[in-house]
Amino acid sequence: MSDEVKRFRRRYDEAKRIRDLSAAVIDSCYEYALPLRQRTYMMTGQQLRTDRLFDGTAVTALQGLASQTLDDVWPADQTPFELKSGLKDEGRREEANRILAAISQQIIDLTNNSNFRSAAHEMLLDWGIGTGFMTVNRGTVLTPLEFQALPLTEVVADLGPFGRVDFLTREREVRAGEIEVMWPGATIPAELRRRIEQNPDQKVKVLEGEERDWTVRNEEAWLFRVVWDGEMLLRRRAQGIGSCSFVAPSFSRVSGETLGRGPAMMALPDIRVANELKEILLEHADLILSGMFQYDDDGVFNPDTAELGPGALIPRASGSRGLEPLEIPSDLRVADLQLSETQAQIREAMFVNDLGDLGKTPRSATEVMQRTADRARRLAGAYGRLLTEWLFPQVARTWWLLRDMNGARDLPPIDGDRIRVRPLSPLTRAQAQDDILRHLRFLEILPMAGGPQASLLMVDQDKFAPWLAEKVGFNPTLLRPQIKREALAAQVAQLMAAQGAGMVGQ
Repeated sequence: MSDEVKRFRRRYDEAKRIRDLSAAVIDSCYEYALPLRQRTYMMTGQQLRTDRLFDGTAVTALQGLASQTLDDVWPADQTPFELKSGLKDEGRREEANRILAAISQQIIDLTNNSNFRSAAHEMLLDWGIGTGFMTVNRGTVLTPLEFQALPLTEVVADLGPFGRVDFLTREREVRAGEIEVMWPGATIPAELRRRIEQNPDQKVKVLEGEERDWTVRNEEAWLFRVVWDGEMLLRRRAQGIGSCSFVAPSFSRVSGETLGRGPAMMALPDIRVANELKEILLEHADLILSGMFQYDDDGVFNPDTAELGPGALIPRASGSRGLEPLEIPSDLRVADLQLSETQAQIREAMFVNDLGDLGKTPRSATEVMQRTADRARRLAGAYGRLLTEWLFPQVARTWWLLRDMNGARDLPPIDGDRIRVRPLSPLTRAQAQDDILRHLRFLEILPMAGGPQASLLMVDQDKFAPWLAEKVGFNPTLLRPQIKREALAAQVAQLMAAQGAGMVGQ
């Protein structure tokens, strides 16, 4: 075993030891919010059970949170982002933006035509519990991009010198015959080659991981390794912005900790209370429906052989009372009210029904905008992490793969300076609602203070309309160019002048 493999394995063991400290809490979140989830740290042959799960509020809320978040960050029917140039010269910047618009559309089309949405939804289920992990790699000719969600129960991560995840590994069992398919170019030792030839379906333990190479400070570089039984099967180095193959977004994270805390983990006390209340209500309902009886121990009635049912004949001794039902209190209003409040708290913690329940009075557009803006404020911290830890790295990674596949190394990387990513998701636009409402309120008040013509005199419509179009996500190509607006204004002025002259003649 080489020194590099020893150091790699040692860091994995230490990170795994720290990760295992949170295994009990994560397991509880899976039990109540994502049941039947496979866990690698479970005992061999241990059966997953759901007989302790009585309330499904957290289960449905987690699914809804993952679906809504996916639509917030990468909507299927809208443009999730656009690439913008950072050039100072306006003419060169406009030309560069036209080129970047085509690149943005290429990245979006390739991503939408892959397995991205299914893998991202799987990742967001773990994100709702703590941290989600997903890799972006080269695929096949038919699907150039391949996305894979990594299970939170298998991944072992570690933080680097600047508090970011720079070490991501997992130990898993794979079929020996699939090693060369999964990692082309791997060096196969003699012992492993013998196992592959004798029994290709035999499972072997393989440790794979990616680690940031800090030997080069001014250039991003990552090392990918595959280790089996202390032997290095594969070592690959990638360099450049976007060379990291994984994204690891967290809902929230405490400084110095690797795994994050998701809504399901933070709402775990309420989830447990709701589950206990639901169990008590079901047991009480069972007593009411089945009933409880008492009988005289007269030597005639045998409760072990008696059958309670329609038309049943139950013998009893002369003078005894036989079966006598007991009255069971059936007032469950307090328990129902407490359960409803607890379920509402769980939904609120997991950002479900932010616009309220359906079936009530239809809301105005202003109220919907305000509620959407409130939801955006509540998710400001988590959404910021989704942008910096998911959207931006994924776009940079996709562009890095396209440049590597097409040989377009002359185009610059997405570095946030020369080329930056501007998110256009619904949640980003919702965060701009406050700004829009302030400006619209100003336009409402201005005529009251300065007269009906104050808005035309004070507000530059040529600048306000493009600004509003950008804020609400309106397609800027549908706006009239400056030349056409000036020509239309001149035609309107001529028409009004002609009408005025006609009225003077009359």
